[in-house]
Amino acid sequence: MTVITVASSPRKMFALLWGVLYAGTSSNCSTLRTAQSHESSVWTVQTLVGNGTQASIDGSQIHTAISEPWGVVVDASQAMVYWVEFGGARTKNLTRCDLGGYKCGTVNSNPQCMQAPGRTTRGVNNCDCGCDTFYYMSSGHRLRALSAREAAVHTVAGSYRGYVDGSASQAVFNHPYDVTLAPTKGEYDSGSASVVADLIIADALNHAIRWYHADTKTVETIVGGQGRGCKDEGGGLNFPTSVAVDPLNPDLVYIADRGNNCIRQWSISNRTLFTIAGDCCSGNYGHRDGPGASALFSGPCSIAARSVEVATQHSTSATHHVTELYVADAANNALRVITLDSTVGQYSAAQAVVKTVSVDPVATRVVDGVQLSLHMPMGVTTHPTNGDVFVSSNQGSQVFVYTAVHAAVATSFELVAGNGTAAFRDGSGPAAMFSTPNGLAWWADEGRGKLVVADQFNNRLRLLSPPVLYPSTPRDDRNTKSARATVSEHNQLHLAEPSLNPLPRAPLTVLVWTGHSGPYHDHFANGKILAQALNKSGMVAVLACDKDEDIPCELAFAAADLQTRFDAILIYADTYENPLRGSLSTREWAGLFEFIESGGGLFALHTASACWDHQFDDPTDPESSKFHREVLNCAFGGHSPYKDYIAKIVDRETDPITRGLSDYIVTDELYHPVVFNRSRSTVFITAYDRGQAPGSNATAVHGLRHTYGKGRVLYFAQGHDMAEFENVDDFTGNHVFQVVVKRCLQWVAKRL
Repeated sequence: MTVITVASSPRKMFALLWGVLYAGTSSNCSTLRTAQSHESSVWTVQTLVGNGTQASIDGSQIHTAISEPWGVVVDASQAMVYWVEFGGARTKNLTRCDLGGYKCGTVNSNPQCMQAPGRTTRGVNNCDCGCDTFYYMSSGHRLRALSAREAAVHTVAGSYRGYVDGSASQAVFNHPYDVTLAPTKGEYDSGSASVVADLIIADALNHAIRWYHADTKTVETIVGGQGRGCKDEGGGLNFPTSVAVDPLNPDLVYIADRGNNCIRQWSISNRTLFTIAGDCCSGNYGHRDGPGASALFSGPCSIAARSVEVATQHSTSATHHVTELYVADAANNALRVITLDSTVGQYSAAQAVVKTVSVDPVATRVVDGVQLSLHMPMGVTTHPTNGDVFVSSNQGSQVFVYTAVHAAVATSFELVAGNGTAAFRDGSGPAAMFSTPNGLAWWADEGRGKLVVADQFNNRLRLLSPPVLYPSTPRDDRNTKSARATVSEHNQLHLAEPSLNPLPRAPLTVLVWTGHSGPYHDHFANGKILAQALNKSGMVAVLACDKDEDIPCELAFAAADLQTRFDAILIYADTYENPLRGSLSTREWAGLFEFIESGGGLFALHTASACWDHQFDDPTDPESSKFHREVLNCAFGGHSPYKDYIAKIVDRETDPITRGLSDYIVTDELYHPVVFNRSRSTVFITAYDRGQAPGSNATAVHGLRHTYGKGRVLYFAQGHDMAEFENVDDFTGNHVFQVVVKRCLQWVAKRL
């Protein structure tokens, strides 16, 4: 990280924090000069906060640790940076069962951590009345702040995962996604304005928008919080992930209602919720521009608002300002813009106009030996003056800029930093690396300003400084190719030949092959949840065992076009539990093996290790034996009861699946698969079982991967039920378990 030297005065400290040299001997007459060379022509990336450790530790800026930062906002007037921590590592507490309201009690004569009399708390281990066994408490789920003047980080509110309003010391959040500066009281009613800015938080898994009152240091729910909902009446929200205040009418707060695939508007004074774009309640989602009432989104994750001056209709000279909402439409891999024209009266879904931001065809995307892919855009912010819009690519681990966006058309699409590799490295332009960058915020200063990036799995906030020649005033080069080329040259990027908009890589397509419901697993229902989550993450998941799909379940692996239609096959089934499924036909076995051997990917999840394992030593069934011994390299070997346990990351530095991740708690059956040839596979996750089941008190392999022919094969032992998926609705940046599942599919499909 960037080490900030402790200075003798707040002014010097503030200067050092910004990466500048403090010149002169007197604090009254000194000037600031940049440490960056004037010859520099690329964006430079430094660490602002965080040392890479996943924890929520307050203190001096050089010693602090943060945990999966997501949304970020800057109060430049106070030199404050605020961010929310989406989730985090679990820490062990051996003495206090009552943390978060839990108490020691007894159920059927067995000691148990309890939440209320007679009600056990799922996922909390047994304890005695001394509470001296494991209890796990999550870091993250916090609102935190950096004071640049003091070079110190402190927690504003939140301490563990839950839902409590009240004082900042007691209030808790559940996977907060975004934070923005609230308007001061005088901006939206006649009351007196507060000097200290309030904050608005999108609390995703509480399905609520929360307000932090700085003067009273309290947290209040302003809309939602009643579970999932979709109707305007009653304030129904579903996994809200971003908030923005209207710059022209600060009474209005916009909400990216991601789970409902729509954009909402909340009036602070009237306390009313209104849908301005997208179809909230029907379940329809997709990519369609047009009036807000008919437009469609797919996983809108982040929004940013700005005002722009436009020509007034039916006038040759008059102009007026309108509000533009920029939307990172994640599953559509697109940047969208909603225009709200206040001259037409009260905003409505019919008056909002939705467009997809495109690139001027004479100055298209730029390439400097780096593939630019806006895959799963998760963060968006705007430059305050020059018309640029910045977007972070969650899956591409890059930050981009659409230059001089006007009327939904940008001059060019350029790389700011990152090279597509999910890792950590400070540096310049493509040399710098991120690991799942999400929230973005512009920090305006007296110079060119800077961009703050929430780098989730690096557990850091990064500070991006623009090139010396980066324009801070409105660009006037929209119709001059030579001027555009000059700007691009100073970014060490090269304009490509004229073409259409930059196209993201084709979505990963996976065939999900499940069993039916059985006495121990409901594969059919769980498979649907799994497929829905994959689809919301930007993949294309086809359920082979849904009769409404175009591939019959019984012949899924025998389809002639299997190789051309799918990148990967995910098996989540157990034919031993579902005997009616029986063994595959000879034709299906041949199709499955050919798919993998010729380059396709196989992801075997949980019970797949038991799918045909009762036959893997049967000489009369050579295909089953081949599947487990040669292809999968493992078979079912028993499991512990359903319980909490720790999943251990083997390599968090270099492994493509677990890079940047930390150990995590999972509530599941702890499987003990039999691995036939340990040296053949790379093990990336393990678990130690303390219990009475066969194989207990030993380390079990929970994730292994290897190649087979030209294809890739992976087994992941977790996944007894889909509670984790139901918890958060999608795969984009939530629990480590879900991130691992997503990366497993990307790896077998050769996307990692």
